[in-house]
Amino acid sequence: MRLELYRVFYHVARYGSISEAARQLFASQPAVSQSIRQLEDYLGAKLFVRGSRGVSLTAEGAVLYDYVQRGYNTFLTGERALRDVLTLQSGEVRIGGSDTLCKHVLLPVLRRFMSNHPQIKIRVTNRTTPESLELLRRQEVDMALVHLPEASEEFDLTPIRQITDCFVANARFAEALQHPLHASALSQLPLLVLERETSTRESLDAWAARQGVVLTPEVELGSVDLLVEFARIGLGLAYVVRDFVERDLAEGELLEVRLVDPPPGRTVGLATNAALPLSRAAQEFMQMVIAAGQKGGTLE
Repeated sequence: MRLELYRVFYHVARYGSISEAARQLFASQPAVSQSIRQLEDYLGAKLFVRGSRGVSLTAEGAVLYDYVQRGYNTFLTGERALRDVLTLQSGEVRIGGSDTLCKHVLLPVLRRFMSNHPQIKIRVTNRTTPESLELLRRQEVDMALVHLPEASEEFDLTPIRQITDCFVANARFAEALQHPLHASALSQLPLLVLERETSTRESLDAWAARQGVVLTPEVELGSVDLLVEFARIGLGLAYVVRDFVERDLAEGELLEVRLVDPPPGRTVGLATNAALPLSRAAQEFMQMVIAAGQKGGTLE
């Protein structure tokens, strides 16, 4: 209640008029006068003296006004800052995600979002799915673009699109790839895969285990793009997301390895911390990512 009294005091002191303060506050003059008397009684000091042209501050009132003015302006600055955030005139979006998902899913949306909202700061932290979820757990990012994990009470999971993993190779392996291969045949070929502790590698190892096969890769890397480049020069069969190499397959740069029992599809989506409310900017960005995913096919 005292904060309201200080608000009245601020307006009376600023305008030097009970009637003008009442007009600014959408209140009656008697109500403003009563508020000033209540504040004076509470503080035990006379704050204003009446004159022919309105009211003026006493020495005590001037001391108080110096502090109240600073505090009131701080409140107004806070309101303006909040209004800017709500209208997307300022703010920040913090995103975690792997390099592959950032390139093929995040980048096209980022272009549009930054064009529509140039005042919003974007911070992207490049990590694997498990690491991105850990960042989200520690509330260091607002959302994580990941290969969705199993249902979790601590994360809200929003599917965006389905993806399919496959092995690809260049024409050097064309003869070996004329017919669909059993998983056991892969162990006889040079394999290029992501390093351990990535969701893609975990998915591959789990699929191989169901086939009763233990895969021993020739190359383990942290970059899918590099795996694709190694496959292009004939170093081996690279395990990648098919959706992200469709152009290479269509142009004959790479050949898809057909499998008798291919790995199941996976879901890419956004994870948010169930205990962390999203800012207006983060909500807007999330909706753009979801809308892009719902279009199907490419997100470009």
